[in-house]
Amino acid sequence: MYDNREVISQEVLGELRSQFSEYCATSVVNRSADLNEATKRRTTVLDVSTKGTAALDIIELTHELLK
Repeated sequence: MYDNREVISQEVLGELRSQFSEYCATSVVNRSADLNEATKRRTTVLDVSTKGTAALDIIELTHELLK
């Protein structure tokens, strides 16, 4: 999970992209309460909320990976 408010998240993502740019997706899955809720319920994020930030991030990442 990525949180752009945290310096460590920004640093780690930057380092990964600088060293492994050809293997890194441009999409990120941002930290969200829906991710925690899905884990708690033992279900998918899309079962928790289809229009939440986490669901939209995962859909975007999926589209990117399928290209």
